[in-house]
Amino acid sequence: DVKNEHVYITGAGSGLGKIVSKKLAKLGANITVTDIDLTAAEQTVQEIELEGGNAIAIKVDVSSPENIKESAEIATKRFGNVTILINNAGIVSGKKILDISNELVKKTFEVNSLALIYTTKQFLPQMLEMNKGHIVTIASAAGYIGSPGLVDYSASKFAAIGIDESLRTE
Repeated sequence: DVKNEHVYITGAGSGLGKIVSKKLAKLGANITVTDIDLTAAEQTVQEIELEGGNAIAIKVDVSSPENIKESAEIATKRFGNVTILINNAGIVSGKKILDISNELVKKTFEVNSLALIYTTKQFLPQMLEMNKGHIVTIASAAGYIGSPGLVDYSASKFAAIGIDESLRTE
């Protein structure tokens, strides 16, 4: 039951994040919709509100721990402590290893892997204090099987799965 839970979801301006946000809102959760694209996040919130749900939109660059902290403060003021964190944001270049810049490789890892650590470090302490909470990682089959044109993406998703599995054992 997610009624009245506070869900903080990254990359919720479109795609799977948007779909999950809308579904959880229909089930009664309060949703913090975060995305690098504020307009897209606001559109998701508008759709949630039209269906009777509660949500706020916050522009978040998940590669920035400081930005995550700032957004957490805004979200907590609105809906209280986060009880469900969904790490969904992701980027993919689709370029072969010799065609991708080192900067884009770095950004892929920041968004697809390191962001999971940043968000977990932000929200896990309150969850432990409340003895309540869930952390969900959205990864990809590319995190299990490599593919051409996805070296950086697959490696970052392998890392995301490793972070999630290690966190579970910790």
